[in-house]
Amino acid sequence: MDCGPTDYLCQLSGFLSQWAPGLLDWIKDTFETLRPHLPWLIALVSTTVGIVKWLQSRDSVTFKRLAEIIREDDDRLHHSRSDQLQIISRPGPERTTFDAPLYAVQPLRQVLRQRRWAPVFGLTNPAKRADRRLESALVKLQDQIAWTEARRATLRKQLAAAHLLKGAVASARSGQVTATERKLQFNRAALAEFNYALAVPDNGKGIDAWEHKGHQLRKLNYLDPALQAFQEMEALATALQPSKQRSLYMARAKKFQAEIHKSNNPAAPNANAALIAAVTTLEPLAPLTGRDLLDQAEIHEMHAAVRFAMGANIQAPLSLGAARSDYETLLASLGLDNPGAFRRIWRWLRTIFRHDGAEEIRQLAKAGLKRVDLIERTGQSA
Repeated sequence: MDCGPTDYLCQLSGFLSQWAPGLLDWIKDTFETLRPHLPWLIALVSTTVGIVKWLQSRDSVTFKRLAEIIREDDDRLHHSRSDQLQIISRPGPERTTFDAPLYAVQPLRQVLRQRRWAPVFGLTNPAKRADRRLESALVKLQDQIAWTEARRATLRKQLAAAHLLKGAVASARSGQVTATERKLQFNRAALAEFNYALAVPDNGKGIDAWEHKGHQLRKLNYLDPALQAFQEMEALATALQPSKQRSLYMARAKKFQAEIHKSNNPAAPNANAALIAAVTTLEPLAPLTGRDLLDQAEIHEMHAAVRFAMGANIQAPLSLGAARSDYETLLASLGLDNPGAFRRIWRWLRTIFRHDGAEEIRQLAKAGLKRVDLIERTGQSA
């Protein structure tokens, strides 16, 4: 069977035709072995599914019941506190209702259930004893509040992460549809999710959220707000402690700002300045790999196009050569560009179980090389 280099279905069919007879015999033997146990296996699977469904429903019921318990306990706290305040501040006939909240800290519960506030035979002073208990309650409550605030901060971070990921999914789905209205709908939904992520308390300085918001604004052709988002991304990155990640954030922010400047003016001096800063930021990080190397190649490529547009015909070929070198290095690191049939099938099967984006980076690097060739021939980008 003569299959083309990219006809994976044809290659897979040829591969299966060689191994299908033995594979079918193995499936038949396995089925015959399991046949006597099929009723038990079906019962086991059904029971397992039932247990999973029960656990899922139990979680929702548990949180609903917990909310009811908290509400009931708050009511008890309100009534018992009011009663004790009346007893202390406005003495009257002894009250018989001392329904203290069940989940209050123990020292506070003891005070809320205290029946007498006047000394008995002068042996003890109830007020002094209550004061000690309330001091202990304050210490315990401060510790619990600190833990609760930490837990709340964690939940808010999770909330922001959920909004951010939901926006990224919507943005990716916009590239999978062809209808203009559906594409616009997904892009607007993605922008809304990124705004929600930034609106979560204590998460307004998320660099990733600002980066994705800038991309989404640019996709919707809101160039000025997109530029402001990337400038905010750069400012937040600058405030970080010196590290490789800080440098990568700053270089990407400069790259994205240069793209917007270049879209307005191919020979924009501010685009050239931003790209010089991005290249300078990345130089100490060499050698880069993977997606970071692809970003550096795209920066050099854009810089070459801007320099050609500015008439800088001495520096432009240097940037173009750097871009070509980075793209070729990236392709070499990803393995053979034209592997044999078995290796291509293996790559395809591997993406079913683990999608690491290697194939997408390979395609982007190959497209980048084609753009480099175009710039070299014409002196301008596509």
